[in-house]
Amino acid sequence: MTVETENTVEQYLNHKLDIYCAENNETISKEDRSAFLECILKREPRNLGGLTALRGFIYQYYVTAYYVVEMIHSKEAWWNEVIFELLDDITLFSSSKIRFVQVKTVKQMGEDNHLTPYDLYNRKGGLSWLHTLFSNFSDFEVRLKDLNKLNVVPEFDFQFEIATNAQYDNTVLKAYSKNEKFNLSEEELHKDDSFKEKLNEPLKKRKKIEDKDVEYQVDFEELVGKNVEWCMKRFCIKHFGSFEELHRQIVGKLSDIIDTKNKVIQEAVAEYIFDQLILEVIMRTHRDDLTEDKKNSLVFTREEMSDLIKHWEQESRYSIHQAINSEVLKEEFNLQFNQLRQEIKNDWTQPQLRKELIETTYWLEEQLHEQYREKKDIYVYERFLNRLFFMRNSEIHIRNNNPRDSVYLLESLKHINFCLTLYNQKNTPLNNGKLLFKQGKNKDSDWTTFAFYNSRHQGDFNKMIRFLVGTIESCSYSQSIKNEYICFISHSKYDIANRYKFTNSSVIDSSDESNSSITDISKPVIFQRIATLEELSSSICDQQSEIESFNNDLILNAWNQSLKEQCE
Repeated sequence: MTVETENTVEQYLNHKLDIYCAENNETISKEDRSAFLECILKREPRNLGGLTALRGFIYQYYVTAYYVVEMIHSKEAWWNEVIFELLDDITLFSSSKIRFVQVKTVKQMGEDNHLTPYDLYNRKGGLSWLHTLFSNFSDFEVRLKDLNKLNVVPEFDFQFEIATNAQYDNTVLKAYSKNEKFNLSEEELHKDDSFKEKLNEPLKKRKKIEDKDVEYQVDFEELVGKNVEWCMKRFCIKHFGSFEELHRQIVGKLSDIIDTKNKVIQEAVAEYIFDQLILEVIMRTHRDDLTEDKKNSLVFTREEMSDLIKHWEQESRYSIHQAINSEVLKEEFNLQFNQLRQEIKNDWTQPQLRKELIETTYWLEEQLHEQYREKKDIYVYERFLNRLFFMRNSEIHIRNNNPRDSVYLLESLKHINFCLTLYNQKNTPLNNGKLLFKQGKNKDSDWTTFAFYNSRHQGDFNKMIRFLVGTIESCSYSQSIKNEYICFISHSKYDIANRYKFTNSSVIDSSDESNSSITDISKPVIFQRIATLEELSSSICDQQSEIESFNNDLILNAWNQSLKEQCE
């Protein structure tokens, strides 16, 4: 969404809120307004339910969504178009029939949440609810021309509806709530029904005549074009229930449309479609200054919405599939971290070293989990494996067809964990790089950057270097790194270990030429076999004398010397 579109949506919705507050004598706080706009602009409509103060305002969008879904769901739905606000709040339309729907809401709690006949014929502010609803008849033909709807039959069938969340136990109103066929007979009216009397009372209006403000009267039939009996016969009150009840009705109908026997998937897909539908209604109707040729954006047709719902269903199924894969992968990582901690407990006998290694595992695990939990990157686990195994920044799910992949992951986590434990400060740089980067820092030194690649025995060391060089040259993040960095390659074919053995007094170097510094690419990278790290880890682990910490001068000197010599 562009900034211009966001501003337009925000202005329109604020204007709509102002009108709603004025008509309903309500006040909506700046905080609630901001929260509402954030839900829409960030496309997170599911949070709308928590905005209690705005439920009355949002209710009209929910009723619109209900009739869109009903148009597709019900075989008895005669309308093939749902029109938003152009004719009335909502209009259901076909070539031979039309229903005008006005949405009226009350606060869901309190003494004033019951509908009475007085609410319908009260003329406070000029016209009553019913006067306004029925007056649609007098000019509907002119307004239909705005939508180029000229092919209607001469005997057009009219219906009028008040859609509400209000309860009503009034016996007069119950007759109209049962008028689902919009053909109420005189015999079905309650004996205390006074609508005919009240609506036939002349309306008092004013107009200017020769600069004088003159009062005059207009009777019902003159205003509407039909008499009261004709209108009330075609009038129905539809109780949609509370905000939550209406939501359940819509989701229930969507669930019926979805072709699956899995109730969990059915409900999840239905909720997703509901969210997208509410957004579609709000975003398509955020303008009240549409030109004639764009007014059709306020019309939701059966064919169009049916296609959209099918699209959202497919989109949701894919998202659910991805989410399930992500959850499975998250559990795989949890399993491997637990396995790694168990191995550390079994292999490392010195308490402080064991403690520091385990603390690093929790740091690494939380770094991933925080991204996933806070939805900063819901594909963080997929991205980790794609970088580690395939040198690509991708959210593609990796099928775990090879049982060795779990072993490769565990061993790579072990390498990364040991490497980072050697540093007081640790960092996972947020980047769009194709390689798996980590950083470490001690005292006043600069950050040291590492990349990790597990070739899974797909080729020998030199072949993997050639692949990596191509990746680095095409990786913007790699190109942005100013200082040279270390790229560890593990599980290449025919690995030959570099021997960097640690003792309490010295570093024994038996290196060969199996590591390579690539100087013919734009950024210097030191490619090292993972054996450099493994051997140092084994040497420290095998020490009999107590070592106070990995942050030990001899260990750090051994580590820094091994890195320095490979850079020379």
